[in-house]
Amino acid sequence: MDVKSSAQQLQGFLIQHDKALSQIKAIDRLMQRQQRLAVRAIALGQKGQALHYMGCKTVIQSVKQFYEQFSLNSWLQVQTLAREIMRAMDPGCALPPMVVPEDISTQCSGDQTIKYQHALVVAHCNFCRTS
Repeated sequence: MDVKSSAQQLQGFLIQHDKALSQIKAIDRLMQRQQRLAVRAIALGQKGQALHYMGCKTVIQSVKQFYEQFSLNSWLQVQTLAREIMRAMDPGCALPPMVVPEDISTQCSGDQTIKYQHALVVAHCNFCRTS
């Protein structure tokens, strides 16, 4: 195993992981903004606009899930490559266990879709009753 190419590959995985975490933080801020806009729209009596903001927030949540999965995959690649490097440098060494970050949620996107559809139906029914 070529140490230089492995180190470059490891660096690439770490950069991908770091960029994904940065995107997750930016997406969290965007979701908070959509939530504030939705609450303000409801306070102003603009229920249709609030529903639009909540729909946007749900799409943003889906993008966040993609970045969380990408971050998790890149972290697992980092660990796998690090273990390969350790094994190549010292074949007899005990390898550390694979660590999966606990702050990354891996919730099924199908559940999110069902929740979104339910929220849209409830919001639409409430909107129709008040109109």
